[in-house]
Amino acid sequence: MASTRSTLTSDYSGGLPYRESVTIPPCPVKLDGTNYLVWSRACKFAIGSRGYKGFLTGDTTKPIEVGPSQEKWETTNYLLMSYLTSSMDPGISRGYMLLDTAPTIWKTAETTYSHVGSKAQRYEIRKKIRETTQKELSVSQYYSTLKALWHELDFYGKYTAACSTDITSYTSWENEIRVYDFMGGLNMDFDQIRAHILSTDPLPSLESAFSIVHSEDIRRSAMHQSPSQERSALYYGNTNQRGGSTDRIHTGKSPVICDYCGKERHTREKCWKLHGRPGAPRKGINKTGSANQITTESCPTDTGFSAEQLNTLRSLISQKDTSSSSSTVASAMQFSGPST
Repeated sequence: MASTRSTLTSDYSGGLPYRESVTIPPCPVKLDGTNYLVWSRACKFAIGSRGYKGFLTGDTTKPIEVGPSQEKWETTNYLLMSYLTSSMDPGISRGYMLLDTAPTIWKTAETTYSHVGSKAQRYEIRKKIRETTQKELSVSQYYSTLKALWHELDFYGKYTAACSTDITSYTSWENEIRVYDFMGGLNMDFDQIRAHILSTDPLPSLESAFSIVHSEDIRRSAMHQSPSQERSALYYGNTNQRGGSTDRIHTGKSPVICDYCGKERHTREKCWKLHGRPGAPRKGINKTGSANQITTESCPTDTGFSAEQLNTLRSLISQKDTSSSSSTVASAMQFSGPST
């Protein structure tokens, strides 16, 4: 919305009027019949900030004598009339277009929509306060919502104290009720801090109670970890200093140790140091994979095998690879059998 501007006549010089431009910030709220309190405050702030508060209250009256002062008053009055009617819904502003002065528009709107002292209006506000809970709101947003409702309640039902003692007692009672309202609408996450505040004697002020809860909310937000951070921490906890897995710490199982080489994760039957790496040629096998010649002279004479059986073994070894040589020799031994 564009700012409302007007040209005011402040003085005459040489028969030509001296004019100054006045700018009033646009009203952020339009009167719809249910938001008079907020609308009236917004208008009062904007108009009062330009020094025209007297035009709303009626304290600034129209000069009797015709001249520059009277013209300046009329110009300012038109400016404020335009400002007030343009800040209303079209259906409402139509009822104010035929009024003559800004104070008349202001007083008529107050009488029509303020409902000061209305018990029904106070009941509706109290009902809203009871139904207001935090839910998805932050602690600050929830507190601000309640604060606005409490201000409306104070506007529609003002307490008149007879003496200073009454004021002190009423203020203490009002603070206690509002602390209960604030505590009652918090989420279940704040049960512990709520119990702490309600068990405090004397009960803290509303501002102190909010400060305690707000500090706890900030602490929880700072301590919260994202899922990626939690996964990183879990991965780090499952890795030892050498980069190896430490699953046995979490499972409770003892590691497997070879009784030949003393290393972990294998047994004697699968020890590479004892049996060699799988697929590698054994000792006695040349690089081309053929078996070294086994002579009769190199074999002990008391092996129990005949020359024919040794020749059979030699031919089998030369044809088979290392991985199948042991089973082949065993088959030949079982077939021929040692000589008696």
